[in-house]
Amino acid sequence: MNRREPEGLGYTAYAYPNHPDRITHIPRTCKSRFRPVRAKVQVDKWVADMNRLFPNCPYFHITCTVPS
Repeated sequence: MNRREPEGLGYTAYAYPNHPDRITHIPRTCKSRFRPVRAKVQVDKWVADMNRLFPNCPYFHITCTVPS
């Protein structure tokens, strides 16, 4: 299996919610963001990291500034 070739890992069929007759085949790659299982693990880790970072209080306010 050559991991650089999408055929090696297969495809994910995505059906659009508003257009059930339209299906897109998304190739799986090692660094693809379209990997639901892997994304769930990463999101859970990110949430746990953020919960440890922020104070233990019922409310806090965060302001994010995007550099120009």
